[in-house]
Amino acid sequence: MKEIELEPVLANVEQVTLKGKKVLVPLVPLGAAGTEIDAAIVYDLHRLGFRPGHPFMKNRPVVRAGNSVKRIVKYVQSRGHRVIQRRGRDPREWNRELVPVDAPIPVMKGDDEHA
Repeated sequence: MKEIELEPVLANVEQVTLKGKKVLVPLVPLGAAGTEIDAAIVYDLHRLGFRPGHPFMKNRPVVRAGNSVKRIVKYVQSRGHRVIQRRGRDPREWNRELVPVDAPIPVMKGDDEHA
């Protein structure tokens, strides 16, 4: 995989989303459900070309817990790709939604200066 020039940025999004040269990364809830979401984030960053040694990859909780990126990719491919689905305006109200593992990463149009 070739090195890329995308900038990961934490944002209030439901899943990893491209916006210009930024990669908007969702804020992850704590707990077991958050682990599934975090694994999907690592999977998507891997699909975008981020290497395991990239600070944003190696500092993900699911990687810090001792899982390799290769293992996480296999996990997501076999168990499913989970994203956050908001239920209302309160950011604490959410569900996990299963999306196809090969679904394209969403692209947000708009000003690249503001995530």
